[in-house]
Amino acid sequence: MNLLNVKNTSSGYGDTEILHGVSLNVGEGELVTVIGPNGSGKSTLMKTVVGILRSTTGQIIFRDKDISVIPTEIIVRNGISYVPQANNVFPSLSITENLEMGAFIKSGNPSKRISEVLELFPDLVDRGKDKAKYLSGGQRQMLALARALMLDPSLLLLDEPTAGLAPMMINAVFEKIQLINSSGVAILLIEQNAREALKISNRAYVLAAGQNQLEGNGEDLLNDPEVARLYLGGQE
Repeated sequence: MNLLNVKNTSSGYGDTEILHGVSLNVGEGELVTVIGPNGSGKSTLMKTVVGILRSTTGQIIFRDKDISVIPTEIIVRNGISYVPQANNVFPSLSITENLEMGAFIKSGNPSKRISEVLELFPDLVDRGKDKAKYLSGGQRQMLALARALMLDPSLLLLDEPTAGLAPMMINAVFEKIQLINSSGVAILLIEQNAREALKISNRAYVLAAGQNQLEGNGEDLLNDPEVARLYLGGQE
């Protein structure tokens, strides 16, 4: 069953159209990756799904409801969390305060949910009072993932979660993504480390110039010579 269905969607910035009739879907509990060259519209796609940008054509259906015309806050309340590539934590706030901010639209004390989320991120457990600005890049990314989970989403949108990280932290982030997905959270992932992303994906899409180019299961695209030549550094 499809959780998210993006149908023939176009969007962009002002008069500049970036996406030209893009379509994709994410099933319940799936991990779906979008790869493609810089400027292909991947981040624009995510911002359109979560309502930061508005589609000019097509529909975005989430749980059988058209969300393409509703505010971002309502989209988030409906069960979609978004982790942008940059500025995804509050540097001046502590780890605990960042997690509390992640639950800002929920009523009640977030302490129980914080404890539940931190079970996935044990390295953050004893650092609740530390300000986010003192964390390493990889630790900040872990905090961003944790904060996004505070609302217990059914779909998590991740935009380049390993960008700029050291190889060891890249592996750690991919491990956390798999762990989150195995808990039942569907994930739509944009990732420049395309080879590693395809290895863990159920399915994947290739975007280029704001349009769908290829789609298939992760393993098939990983082993496709044309995909390898164009998007995986030519390695087979």
